[in-house]
Amino acid sequence: MISHIKSHRDKLRKSEKLVADWIMSHPNDAASLSIGMLAKTVGVSEPTVIRFCRALGFDGYHVFKQELAGALNAGVPFIHSNVSESDNTKDIVNKVITQASAALLRTKESISVKAIDQAVKILMKSSNVLCIGHGASNVVALDIQQKLLRVGITVSVFSDHHVHSLAASLMKKKDVMIAVSHTGRSQDILDSVAFAKENGASIISFTSKNSPLGELSDVVLESGATEDTKEYIPMISRLADLAIVDVLLVNLALKRGSSFIEEMSRSKTIIESKRVRDK
Repeated sequence: MISHIKSHRDKLRKSEKLVADWIMSHPNDAASLSIGMLAKTVGVSEPTVIRFCRALGFDGYHVFKQELAGALNAGVPFIHSNVSESDNTKDIVNKVITQASAALLRTKESISVKAIDQAVKILMKSSNVLCIGHGASNVVALDIQQKLLRVGITVSVFSDHHVHSLAASLMKKKDVMIAVSHTGRSQDILDSVAFAKENGASIISFTSKNSPLGELSDVVLESGATEDTKEYIPMISRLADLAIVDVLLVNLALKRGSSFIEEMSRSKTIIESKRVRDK
């Protein structure tokens, strides 16, 4: 809900922004206040509160307050940011999958088409790709490797910071480094990116534009997924990044045309040869 308010804030009127800012700073208080009390506390009129709710896509304040209250379940540290200790399995299924679905929809709205096109253009001209990521980000890095190999692009992936720093120091001008980091603040990742840039390699990153990694990158693929990875296991950001990887794959496949069909045919033949045949 807070993410939803943030994404709509710039489109609100000045008085409606006051409501948005107060609710984002006091979400638990807002969920318990009447429309009159909220308006008085913020210093606006009741019609302003109603306009604020409708601008966010709700029929009125009552519906908005119900949704806000439902979104304020206490998070369980290091598990998932939307569940509580009292939730049963059905609740957890609903909350986790609903939040994942919402994250994918936010990604669809926030991802830069221009950035995708730039990344595809860089990868089409690459002679070698090095992909790096730590922890949950390495899951995304491995998926990138598997997908790029399918379209005929040579790619290596490393999660050991000693190894990827050595590999980065050997990169050349036509090479591409893909760095995956939700926070964009991993010093080991930043060091290797710096080595690659010094050698003239292009940098594509899965991170936030405003992060140190984003500032070092030629292209930033930002999912828009908000997740505090200091407190929770990275789940939503990982899913959003994986969706962007699939978007890249489809774009690359279309750009490579007939050569992609040949490469996919060869890769399928190799994979099929590894399967146990029926007797």
